[in-house]
Amino acid sequence: FINANAAFADYTAIDNGDFSIKISGQLGQYYTLFITNEGANGDVSRTLYTYEWGHAIVHGSASYNCKVADIHLTEFHGDGLGSKSQLNGTPEIVNTDLQTGFIDESEVESASTDYYVLTNTRNLPTHQEYFSLSPNSFASVTLAYFRYWMLYYDASDNFIAKSPPLTPFQRYYPPKEASKYKIMIDNNGADISSFRYYVNSRSTPYGAIWNNVEISYCRRLGFSNPPLNLSLKDPKFTILGEQSQNTQEILRI
Repeated sequence: FINANAAFADYTAIDNGDFSIKISGQLGQYYTLFITNEGANGDVSRTLYTYEWGHAIVHGSASYNCKVADIHLTEFHGDGLGSKSQLNGTPEIVNTDLQTGFIDESEVESASTDYYVLTNTRNLPTHQEYFSLSPNSFASVTLAYFRYWMLYYDASDNFIAKSPPLTPFQRYYPPKEASKYKIMIDNNGADISSFRYYVNSRSTPYGAIWNNVEISYCRRLGFSNPPLNLSLKDPKFTILGEQSQNTQEILRI
């Protein structure tokens, strides 16, 4: 009906083959509408998917200290600034992977309820030469002092060294002979049942300088998920429309 009706000339209907029909507008439209016949009674539901990736500028996963200056960005479908990451996933570390205890610089273990240690060694990520520790976005438990320690091992689980306190999200290079690790964290004094962190060699944009940039008439946020270590100087934001909450959010970090 839609494809044969002149009144719907700006739309295309596609049978997904799973009792649902996808109806798409022309390029530049804000929504894709799904109408689904889900039950024997012919019940119909619909979902609107916003056209999100119409950002003005997106920092790619390998960008480093890129500079944007003296420019006015206006009239686009997404955010003023966005970023992309390649997380290079490794298995998550959750509370059941940890045990209380302390390990010193000589790998002497001692009983302690002030720290948690990864029970078994794991392979270091090999996507890049560096690694970082970061939480899952749904992790409700933060680190007590925003620090952690790495314990390095060779392929045969022979201890090599213990790192000084490290900072989450920052990139670090393990010893060349290291191929496995454990982490040690402070006990934050709270329930860690939601603890969920990752040791990854992820590629993420790092460092950005935005100088004298104006952002206006975007459909969503001014900034969303900016690069780490962003420097923002003399910005101007006008007429922003954060679509999902019908508010005028400028920054979401």
